[in-house]
Amino acid sequence: MISTDSNQYNNDLYASSGYKKPTVNWYPGHIAKAERQLAEMLRAVDVVVEVRDARAPKATSHPQVGEWCAGRPRIVVLTHVDAISKASQTCWHQSYTSIGAARWDFQLTAQTRNQAMQARNERFKYN
Repeated sequence: MISTDSNQYNNDLYASSGYKKPTVNWYPGHIAKAERQLAEMLRAVDVVVEVRDARAPKATSHPQVGEWCAGRPRIVVLTHVDAISKASQTCWHQSYTSIGAARWDFQLTAQTRNQAMQARNERFKYN
């Protein structure tokens, strides 16, 4: 019996005809490769300078930057500041000053925080 649900109906048609619907990967391999390389490179640096567009500071940051940079000092630089209003500049400046750039990141897992603290302690062990 064919269900009235359109998705179920389509699935039944595909199954009965022998046609297999191709899966589409919307995440290209070159992006995954670049992310792996960036994460690996960031493990070797002492300080991270993150450059964001002042017209859209949250949108121009990768969601995993906080995880990749955990335990390292991070400087956030806003470019194109001349393209936004003075009120927006003041608002973003107050936000970053009061809560910090790290608070804009997604919440880090306990394991990531622990690894960050271990890496930080290791860097400062010889100072």
